[in-house]
Amino acid sequence: YCMPKTICPECLAKLDEYVDISGEGTVVAYTIVRYAEQGHPYPAPYVLAIIKLDGVDNTFNHVISGITLEDIKVGLRVKPEFKVDRVGNILDIKYFKPL
Repeated sequence: YCMPKTICPECLAKLDEYVDISGEGTVVAYTIVRYAEQGHPYPAPYVLAIIKLDGVDNTFNHVISGITLEDIKVGLRVKPEFKVDRVGNILDIKYFKPL
């Protein structure tokens, strides 16, 4: 599920319905994080991307894995890889990987 916007930008009606999504999306921007810092959930280097999920108006930021740093590009189609044991936060998605 993807959380809805709270207010419709066109008519200002309250929005509170959840929408089923596939989780697949398109990389619209990315950066390669080349330094390690305490608290980072992934070892450097890794790709942090802005992903436009299919069927959703907003973007989603997460890590891309399963691809070489040289092959990452804007327009890459990706899907989420979930952890087996989930705790109910954004890190339940281990990373997004190429389709």
